[in-house]
Amino acid sequence: MVLTNRIGIIAIPILFLIRFTLTVASYGTGSAGGIFSPLLVLGALLGLGVGHVVHGLAPVLAPEPGVFAVVGMAAYFTAIVRAPLTGILLITEMTGSYEQMLPLRGGGVSARFADL
Repeated sequence: MVLTNRIGIIAIPILFLIRFTLTVASYGTGSAGGIFSPLLVLGALLGLGVGHVVHGLAPVLAPEPGVFAVVGMAAYFTAIVRAPLTGILLITEMTGSYEQMLPLRGGGVSARFADL
């Protein structure tokens, strides 16, 4: 639902907090399930939230807020794993959205070098 932009701006922070809490609880127990999928969901929610904010401030710059969800996935993955090329290629292959390679590169490289 996030990637198709069918979630309202009010639901994004609520879903993010719920998902983050469940991820921490699940990961803290040591059970199988991994951190990979929750990481991508959190990144997509953050990206969609940014897309809605930018769309609200300047609709010309972000006519489709859902595009930011894909970039958010790559940026969040890259910020945690510190592997921009892996994040960019992984998200490109998962979504099949090859036309978003430039925004994915921008988000991935920015996320990687944001802490330097």
